[in-house]
Amino acid sequence: MVHHWPAIQNGLPLDIQGVGRPGDEQTFLSLAAQMEKISGWLTRRAPLKVPA
Repeated sequence: MVHHWPAIQNGLPLDIQGVGRPGDEQTFLSLAAQMEKISGWLTRRAPLKVPA
């Protein structure tokens, strides 16, 4: 079961939490890899705010 509360700022995810069976970490690692691949999170960056 994956719980997700909308926590997005500038289009970037801030938090996600999952609960699963003991010893089944591979399922979550696989899910995370798939989510990163289809969402493009790895290449997106929040805008850099630099004082003028």
